[in-house]
Amino acid sequence: MTIIDYAVIILGDAKVGKTCIIRRFIKGTFTDQYIATVEDVYTQRISDNKKLCVMKIYDTAGSYQFPAMRSLSIKKADAIILVYSIDSLESLKTCERLHDEIKEIKSTQISQTPILLVGNKSDITEAEIKVKSIDAEILARRMRVGFIQTSAKKNRNVDEMFQKLLRMDVKHRLSININKHVNSRSFPCIIS
Repeated sequence: MTIIDYAVIILGDAKVGKTCIIRRFIKGTFTDQYIATVEDVYTQRISDNKKLCVMKIYDTAGSYQFPAMRSLSIKKADAIILVYSIDSLESLKTCERLHDEIKEIKSTQISQTPILLVGNKSDITEAEIKVKSIDAEILARRMRVGFIQTSAKKNRNVDEMFQKLLRMDVKHRLSININKHVNSRSFPCIIS
């Protein structure tokens, strides 16, 4: 069995649901209690009998007080998820700025790095929506990245988001079907 170490970094503004998405994916749980993150690392093992992908998911600070830490995380990332909240246009603009930063840091490797734009909180009411799906899709096409909407709260498209990210990877050819029942253990590691 081939073993692949795979680093995924999740970027976006504070309170867009980055940690909630990760916890929903890893542990199957959701909490709406907000605790600011500096950087946490979670591990998820995914297998399809031919390959074992050891996915390290880096949960980053939304405050951007630590640009050197963010830059280092981007450099070592095999894949990147940019998260915005569909109730915040500003959080989508932040994702666009982050994408510019990623292009600068990754340089020629940008074409080999899967990047996914994720609109979280798709469970909110129509009246609360500030970012229409079509506008985010247009931005994703312009940035040449994938796009999906999720709800960590309702567990909508969370597994599919990671599956889509793996399918986008041409360098490692990771079209592994997510079956979290195989070696499904998480190991949160808090870095302070």
